[in-house]
Amino acid sequence: MKSIFVDTSFIIALYNKDDEFHRDAVAIISKIKGCSFILTQAIILEIGNAFSSSKNKSAGVKIFDLISQPSMITLVTCENQNAYHLYSLFN
Repeated sequence: MKSIFVDTSFIIALYNKDDEFHRDAVAIISKIKGCSFILTQAIILEIGNAFSSSKNKSAGVKIFDLISQPSMITLVTCENQNAYHLYSLFN
């Protein structure tokens, strides 16, 4: 299974229909079905912040439910040694 590093902006666009990149994110997600996603703890915090308002909270709950499925998500902790590992995945 191919793994893809997913950034906060992509997840926000995917779940926020008012985001200017929502359509692009929806189009991309259909192309990467079957891939697992790599996220960092920092991205989890950013997602929580972005969807913390009562208007977006239900979307945030959906995202956190998906993130809790270990078969789809690899969560990388934000420690110095892992920063180099992330770079190698990016490169």
